[in-house]
Formats: sequence, C-alpha cells, structure tokens
Amino acid sequence: MATQVIVSFIAKEGIVDGLQNQLVDTVKNHTPSFDGFISAVVHRDLANPNRLVIMEEWESAEDFNAYLDSYSEEEKAKMGENLAGPPDVKILDVSLN
Repeated sequence: MATQVIVSFIAKEGIVDGLQNQLVDTVKNHTPSFDGFISAVVHRDLANPNRLVIMEEWESAEDFNAYLDSYSEEEKAKMGENLAGPPDVKILDVSLN
C-alpha cells in the first residue's frame, strides 16, 4: 500500500514565488530519482498565498524518510532561511474503507 505525505511550508513575506519555483524544480528534477517515489504535486493555498503544500505519494514511509535523509544539514538550513517556521510534515497510510 502506498504512503501519502503532505508537507506544508510557510514562506517568509515576499519570497513565495521563488520558493514555489524551487519546490517545483525539486519535485520535477530531483525527487523522482529516489527509490519508492510515485508522484508529487506542489500546491499554493488560496486562503494563505505564502503557504505552499507538496502532496506526495511514496511506496513506503521508509522510502520518504530515506529521501529526507539525503539532504545535508546545510541544505536544510538554507531552505529554512526562506521559511517563517519549520515545515509541517504528515505521513499517512492509505486506508480503504
């Protein structure tokens, strides 16, 4: 069963367009090379235009966590400079009713 991941970012004022471009580029050109990646889409919140959300699908939570672990502390810190706070990450199992 696939794992759904929802990652929310709140960009600092005035830089959301640049952050959105960076996230879209990452989702298109970097993330698909990882084992277990299925799909990802970047969304912009209509109620809060500084909020970006990536909805991702992975084969497992372990695959997603391995992807996260591929980023260095320097890369994470650089991304953090563009954010109003830490990203909110939700990892969900798909359940059939």
